[in-house]
Amino acid sequence: MPKKTEIKKTILVIVLLTWTCLAHLPGLKNDFINFDDRTHLMDNPMNSTMNIDNIKRIFSTPVLGNYQPMIGLLFAIEHLLVGFNPFYYHLLNLILHLCNTFLILLLISKLINNQQIAFFTALIFGIHPLHVESVAWVSGRKDLLYVFFFILSMIHYLKYLQQGKRQFSQYGYSFVFFLLSCLSKPMAVVLPLVLLLIDYYQTDKISIRQWLEKIPFIIISLIIGIISLNIQQEAGAIQLNQHFSIFDRFTFGAFTFISYLLKFVFPFPLSAYYLYPIKNGFFLPFIYYLQLFVFLFFILLFFCVYKKNKNFTFGILFFFITIALVLQWLPVGGSLIAERYAYLSYFGLAFLSSCFVFKNKNPLSNNMTKILLVILVMVILIFSFLSFNRYKIWKNSDTFWTALIEKYPSFSYAYAMRGIYFLEEVNNKELALIDFNSGLKADPNSFKAYSGRGCYYLKETQFDKAISDFRKSLMIKPNQQEVFNNLGLAYYLSGKTDSAITEFTKAITFSNTAHGNYLNRGNAWFDAENYMKAIEDYNIFISYFPNHPLVYYLKGLCWFELKEYHYALKDIETAIAKGTVEPEVFASYARLLEELHRFKESSATLQKAITLGYNVLSSPCHFDRIEDELNKKGNKLFYEQKYDSALMCYSEALKSNSKYWDVYVNRANTLNVLKQYQLAINDYNIFLKHSYFNHQAYYWRSIARIGLGDLKGALEDLNRTLKLQPELSQANTLRNQILLEIDKK
Repeated sequence: MPKKTEIKKTILVIVLLTWTCLAHLPGLKNDFINFDDRTHLMDNPMNSTMNIDNIKRIFSTPVLGNYQPMIGLLFAIEHLLVGFNPFYYHLLNLILHLCNTFLILLLISKLINNQQIAFFTALIFGIHPLHVESVAWVSGRKDLLYVFFFILSMIHYLKYLQQGKRQFSQYGYSFVFFLLSCLSKPMAVVLPLVLLLIDYYQTDKISIRQWLEKIPFIIISLIIGIISLNIQQEAGAIQLNQHFSIFDRFTFGAFTFISYLLKFVFPFPLSAYYLYPIKNGFFLPFIYYLQLFVFLFFILLFFCVYKKNKNFTFGILFFFITIALVLQWLPVGGSLIAERYAYLSYFGLAFLSSCFVFKNKNPLSNNMTKILLVILVMVILIFSFLSFNRYKIWKNSDTFWTALIEKYPSFSYAYAMRGIYFLEEVNNKELALIDFNSGLKADPNSFKAYSGRGCYYLKETQFDKAISDFRKSLMIKPNQQEVFNNLGLAYYLSGKTDSAITEFTKAITFSNTAHGNYLNRGNAWFDAENYMKAIEDYNIFISYFPNHPLVYYLKGLCWFELKEYHYALKDIETAIAKGTVEPEVFASYARLLEELHRFKESSATLQKAITLGYNVLSSPCHFDRIEDELNKKGNKLFYEQKYDSALMCYSEALKSNSKYWDVYVNRANTLNVLKQYQLAINDYNIFLKHSYFNHQAYYWRSIARIGLGDLKGALEDLNRTLKLQPELSQANTLRNQILLEIDKK
């Protein structure tokens, strides 16, 4: 008999996990969603490496207004193993959900000696459509992980109770898993109340001793709760300034409680967002007051029944305790209801449903049980289909936000987020602009649509328009670090370095964890020739991204400008050792080796830079269509010998973009012809700073120096020219002429 029982249990486990897995299988093909996934993963510097310092940061740095370091640690480990392949992140989510489903089977088996109730409770939990959000959404990992530790804590506490409290180690395990659950998501702080509920279910009472046993748990709950409230308030997640009264808040709590109850039985229609209602004067829509009445009636019903049916009491109280913190008594987030919040709490309702089917005391119990079982199986089949089908919405950011736009056609945030997806991930600028404009049409005060459209203009190098939109976004919602950062980029790319530094500094002030801001400000300090400040910012960035080769290169350039060549050598060699194949890095390395009089190595390194694609006659630059047209027009006028007009075109191009380095050499050549030699030399100097190995520029600068009578300087330039291009006959001829002139003197 025991062997047959074990075989039956094994079959039940296989059926349970297989059925649950099939319901959620489509999620493995899905992509990341730009609904927090980028912030948690790709843009999170704490995923960049695994070392003691980084682990300390993970446990001391909140992300998106939440303190959940276990999630950060798991993401960092996952990134180390599989990079950013979405399949593996979805796979781990599914595995965690299967583990939770199995743990619920174990928990109910220990709580109540009835395999049917345990199996169907776990199966309902495993396939319920509202749980798709937690499994399909990579950032929903926090719900999966905190529930995993939460249920383990409950199981070990049950063992502690059932083993006569002599096995104190089980109490210790329960406490450790509770702590891990809190560090995965602060919603776990309600566990002490759940443990008291288990005490009540097991002993029909709650004694003072049972309260005292929970003191260590309660202390942790208070600490984590206070930390989380402070973090969320600082991040603006708790929006106390919304225009809703205390009575409205109570009504929302009642409405959401009843809504979660109803969606357990009727899980449709579903949505990733449930927007707050619009008040008609002083009043909410009628449905909210109706559900408030239902809520009050439900409380009355509970007090009439709770002593008569222990299973009913346990199921309802478990549901209420585990969802009470997110019933919008306090306005947390922008969504009135979130399906992920029901992930753990629906365990209580699944338990209650299974008990109703298999512990019904009707005189026609057997027939009634069969009827209820048929209904339950039909419901499970429907729920499985709904869950399977729901994954289409979570396929990618396009399907996700499109579904929300179909549900809420005036939801400007959804238009903006879909626009950001089109702009950043599929590079469809036309669709992105349509969505940003649609978002602003739906809500002229949409800060997200303005910031998104600003990013569009930034990509299109329409910097004035980008700056205007970023400023409008900040007027609507101040303190957005990412918008300050983008505003800084717009100023930086338009050549307004001082303004860029100001905006990057603001971005850092509002979020010192967005470490890309330090890199951007470092670049701005570099352009402002404040090299030590640039090095400081690059060092901060490197402390979070130690494997980013180009930042070592930039830091090396700073040391070079400070003539600290040995420090420069160390950083540029580090950049090369970390795998960079950028030709500019090798060109700069060649220049540095030359300064250190390692000429043979310098020559070989320059040849490698050329092999990688380095163009010694040009320089890296950023320009848009307007500046390019001005440069081309200037070149045409130059060849037509209309030098004054050409000079104006070149100057206009540089006024528009001071980093269009090739225009400097064109303007310098024009100034040379106009015999404005010193101005020409100034432009050649700027150009050669960015194109050190351009032999033509050295040759032309030698002509300007001859014009000023600086024969020694001209000779140096010609020597440099011939070193880079020994076959340039006119340079050799001019050099010989200068040597004769010097000999005469």
